[in-house]
Amino acid sequence: MRAFRRPAPLFADTMRIDGPSSAAFLLGIAIFSLITFLRWPEILTHPTFWGEDGWFWWPEARKFGLGSLLMPHTGYFQTDSRLIGLLAAPFPLKDGPLIFALAAFIFQIMPPAYFLSSRCAALCPSTALRFMIGAILCAMPNTWEVYANLTNSQWHLAVLAFLIIVASPPRTAAGWVFDCLMLVISGLSGPFAVFLLPIAAWVTWSQPDKVRFTRFGLLFACAAIQAGSILQQPRDVAPHLGASLTGLARLIAGQIVAATLLGHLHLPHLYTLSLWKSGVLPWILALGGVWLMIDACRRFPAVRLYGVFALFVLAASLWRPLAWDNSPMWELLLLPDSSVRYFYIPITFWLVVLTTLSFAASRGWTRTFARIGLLMCLLVGIPYDWRMPVEPDRGFSALSEKYETLSPGAFIDLPMRPNTHFILQK
Repeated sequence: MRAFRRPAPLFADTMRIDGPSSAAFLLGIAIFSLITFLRWPEILTHPTFWGEDGWFWWPEARKFGLGSLLMPHTGYFQTDSRLIGLLAAPFPLKDGPLIFALAAFIFQIMPPAYFLSSRCAALCPSTALRFMIGAILCAMPNTWEVYANLTNSQWHLAVLAFLIIVASPPRTAAGWVFDCLMLVISGLSGPFAVFLLPIAAWVTWSQPDKVRFTRFGLLFACAAIQAGSILQQPRDVAPHLGASLTGLARLIAGQIVAATLLGHLHLPHLYTLSLWKSGVLPWILALGGVWLMIDACRRFPAVRLYGVFALFVLAASLWRPLAWDNSPMWELLLLPDSSVRYFYIPITFWLVVLTTLSFAASRGWTRTFARIGLLMCLLVGIPYDWRMPVEPDRGFSALSEKYETLSPGAFIDLPMRPNTHFILQK
């Protein structure tokens, strides 16, 4: 276990910390990619658009070209999806879903790959522990909604942006370009730059240098653009949240703690238990989870920073979730596969807490309970949620070929994931 516990200051010089060899790093990326592929191979073998992919990104890229980059959606800019839409626009419709799926697949692999690299060695000196965390994040339960689809890839890029902010300075020009490019793309894809800005400010204040000032400046510009868009653009927020302390405990206990330990499809059974209905079990699970999170934040500075980011994201998500029903939103958010994107970053934080406490903490109750939780996740939660549901082939390929033969102005109804469709005009 000593290999998991080598201490290092948060902003250590990674030149003095051993990172993975090139071969080990490439092997890690290959394993992350294999895990991601095996959980839902149809993403690449039978690709189709997902939600906004077909409703907005592809048709608006074809119609408006570069002007689509200036079009906010749900209140803010979503540049990663727009860029891939522009990339796919010159190709036939049948190739669009594969281009979207490949981009989403790569975006999903980027955070664990970046975390495994030597750039994050100061955050977690153990290469073995960084690999383990990366593998668990690829296999994590309760991620169906954000799994390898371009529309929700902004959540994965937000994790990457956090890692870039707290990582050691790049050693090469290619590293500089990658950091700046991905920080801007992530910052202009969703509202996350606003939540990351305080963390970037603290990191820059703690150890000011050219790299950190540059990162802060880029993030500040992105946050200002997104905040300005959010203030000007209307957003369909829930008219009634149904918020309460017990409701908060239920959400944390259900969608974050229990869903990762047992698998999200066990949640309906959990909700039928009398202890759950009475509120006792939600409070036990929520308080136990929060206890472990606080202890991990106390022990590990990097975990503390990520915890602050996860808290900001969760608070904003529960305060202004996108409305899709007139029912109280906090009740709807309890349902399996119901807007679980709002819990994605808190879930990643929770799994980082379990893994870090299990292998890097000294002996104590928190390490014991973390190991029990991690073991449940590995033996129950991940196996139970391993395979994503397979949708039947609804003939997108044949219909896309038919689309190419339509006369200008004609319409066609095309299938799309998840179990929906979109109407496209030639």
